[in-house]
Amino acid sequence: MTSQRSSPKLRQGPFARHRPRGLRRPSWEIDPHFDLNAHIRHIALPSPGDVNTLQSLVGDLMGTPLDPTKPLWQLHVVDNFNGGSALVCRLHHCIADGLA
Repeated sequence: MTSQRSSPKLRQGPFARHRPRGLRRPSWEIDPHFDLNAHIRHIALPSPGDVNTLQSLVGDLMGTPLDPTKPLWQLHVVDNFNGGSALVCRLHHCIADGLA
């Protein structure tokens, strides 16, 4: 999938440019250097690939901040989970607040 075919919303991020105090609020802007490969990652769990191994990976992923210079989301396709795959989605709360 190329970045030109992706949804315009996926290429946006809430950017707060360095600014003097009180002049402008952060706004949603298109990332002109959007790269889908920076947001969708394909990885494999080490053996045994069970729930505990996946939970350890998710803990590591969630403990790593999202890059604030890019739109604030990531998808991780995780192979070798109980003989199949899992999908781990990371979204910043500014994107997902109100979703249930």
